[in-house]
Amino acid sequence: MKLTLDRKDLKPEHSNAPCSMTRFDMFCERACAAIIAVGDAQFREYDGSNYNRIMPPKSAAEVHADLMRNWQNRPPPPTPTELKAQYDAGTFDPQAWNWCLDRTLTDRLYQVYVMGEGAEQCLTSWQVAGTVIDISAMLLREFGVTEVQMGVG
Repeated sequence: MKLTLDRKDLKPEHSNAPCSMTRFDMFCERACAAIIAVGDAQFREYDGSNYNRIMPPKSAAEVHADLMRNWQNRPPPPTPTELKAQYDAGTFDPQAWNWCLDRTLTDRLYQVYVMGEGAEQCLTSWQVAGTVIDISAMLLREFGVTEVQMGVG
């Protein structure tokens, strides 16, 4: 079954909300009951130019189950050896990532993080012994990394 909603189904206080910003709690009770019964709905502008998929809210248990399923099905992070092979083959661009060093519990042991734009976007990490200068030189030599940040985030 397919359910299509339009602006008449929105609560009055949300009648002018942009299509892309609409969410379940913005719709009237009748529309919410229909979304729950069907499982999802498509909200469309009258002229059909824009649409947004509307999903019923999930319980905390459902959200947790989804997160665990995604976590368990993720590919394993690449090892430094795999990254080196990708870099040598020209399929890994080290400049597209942020390279960070963070001191571990000992003075000469650091964790190397290969990060995206946010802390949740860590490609991989591994421990390296040495000084910051030694590790930075190794990253430049092995991966072409020109900038290393201290700390993560």
